[in-house]
Amino acid sequence: MPIVASLAKAVLLEAVRNRLLWLAAVVFAVAFGLAQFLNQVAISESREIQAALLAALLRVAAVFIVAAFVITSMVRESSDKVNELLLSLPAPRSIYFFGKFAGYAAVALILALLCAPPLALFTDPRIPADSPFGSFLSFASF
Repeated sequence: MPIVASLAKAVLLEAVRNRLLWLAAVVFAVAFGLAQFLNQVAISESREIQAALLAALLRVAAVFIVAAFVITSMVRESSDKVNELLLSLPAPRSIYFFGKFAGYAAVALILALLCAPPLALFTDPRIPADSPFGSFLSFASF
């Protein structure tokens, strides 16, 4: 399994070198600014509209960023002939697949975790009792 870990680490290193986090930060700032603008435009329920718009924009942006990263990474590997080199090594092809998959999944997880804090600014700290986890969370807070 050290090959899987090294391939996943290489994918994460490529994400850092491609400045993927900077792109995500810029997209998050633009989405947050658009949500703040919508707060001024909305007549009623501005906070709910603001949270819904921000959540939708961040989800779409995160999916697009991860998809674009995977595509550009695979195209770069194909043009640099890295695929042929890795597949010529004495390791099963499934190891190559799972290593790349683990790296891309880690990038997606990091991006998803970065999407949560901006949304936390617009949530209501009170949890309604009729929500699925409301009774559990109110019991856990004692």
